[in-house]
Amino acid sequence: MGIGQTAFDYMNKDEISIATNGADKDDPMMASMYWDFGAGLGVNLGPVGVFAKAMFNSQLEGVVKGTRDNNDPYYTYYAGDEYDIPAFDPMPFKWIFGAKLIL
Repeated sequence: MGIGQTAFDYMNKDEISIATNGADKDDPMMASMYWDFGAGLGVNLGPVGVFAKAMFNSQLEGVVKGTRDNNDPYYTYYAGDEYDIPAFDPMPFKWIFGAKLIL
């Protein structure tokens, strides 16, 4: 059980439309807080282990906020202002598969 945050930033412009069903590619900053609940199973085989987890995710209420900095020469008069970041819905269910090295 846990909480987390998922986000898209400007680096992911080409992937934003696919992941969010056509979100605005000119302003792809999106973020959401979520909680997850899951279970997993793993097997250790000597110094190597393999595992799988199944997790249910649900978006938390509220808005993720950002704060403008003064690194943009065109918008320095907004420095320090808080703004709402548009919501990004997390996947309702996900699988995680992995391996680990036991030292």
